Amino acid sequence: MKNAVSFVLNGREIVAKELSVLEVDNLFKKIRSDDYELHNLDLLIDSDLPFDLVLASTGEPEESFVSASVMPSDLVDVYKAVEKANPGFAAMAARLSGKLQEKTGGQKK
Repeated sequence: MKNAVSFVLNGREIVAKELSVLEVDNLFKKIRSDDYELHNLDLLIDSDLPFDLVLASTGEPEESFVSASVMPSDLVDVYKAVEKANPGFAAMAARLSGKLQEKTGGQKK
């Protein structure tokens, strides 16, 4: 059974759904490709989860999250819902982040 977690953003109820193993695999391949570009929200939000996961999990367009009426603090609940719906992906992202930090000599959050 798929996990599903609802949240409200700008007065709209949105549902974050768990991705399938195939969807996770495809998303990780995209993220790890040489031509992948970080989204500004990947830098703004303190999370190992990529913004592409938010888009894939919710099925919402980018404009739902990047608009003048959305504050960075509003996105905290969004990322929490996506993480709760996708615990396996969240764990993979955290492990990948740790490995990248080790390779670059940085410190893990």
